[in-house]
Amino acid sequence: MLTILSLLQPIITRENEEERTMHFAPQSFAEVKQYVSNHMSLLLEADGHSPLVGRILALLLFATEPVSLQEIAEQLKVTRAAVSVHIRSMERNALCHKVATSNDRKNYYYISDDVDLSAIRAFKDRITATRSMVDTALTACDMLPDVHPEEMEAHDLLKRRFCEFAALSDLLMSQLAELEEKWKVMKQQLGER
Repeated sequence: MLTILSLLQPIITRENEEERTMHFAPQSFAEVKQYVSNHMSLLLEADGHSPLVGRILALLLFATEPVSLQEIAEQLKVTRAAVSVHIRSMERNALCHKVATSNDRKNYYYISDDVDLSAIRAFKDRITATRSMVDTALTACDMLPDVHPEEMEAHDLLKRRFCEFAALSDLLMSQLAELEEKWKVMKQQLGER
């Protein structure tokens, strides 16, 4: 699952990563951009995604205006097709948004100022969708007129696991709602500085 929340996980990709990070002393903003791009790639790769997703995300994080698919491909020195595949995944996961302009037929991509809240909402939507499937399966299990004896162990195991997931999803949803509200207040305070 590709989300901003997954980027926040502390992932150490090399034995001395923390030490190297503490000694990072850039001489230019270009070095900071390269650092962010490299580390976004490593973080997302550790989460099972293509390193290109991290490079695209980093490029969009630094972009002051929406960027076309062709511009992304040219700046990253990759094919337009490669960018297209990954940008669609990023859109589905609320990491970026697409906007069409009236001057040309190109789509442009950007990271909105509320990407953090969008990521929380997208995560909540996934939990809700999974919970719906779990509830349907639990109801179906309860409605079965008869379970064969050789399937009873698997049936009971599924019910236990899905009941646990339902309880966990309730806990997550309440915590995420609280987190979202706290973050809105905190973000507003940060903007007032």
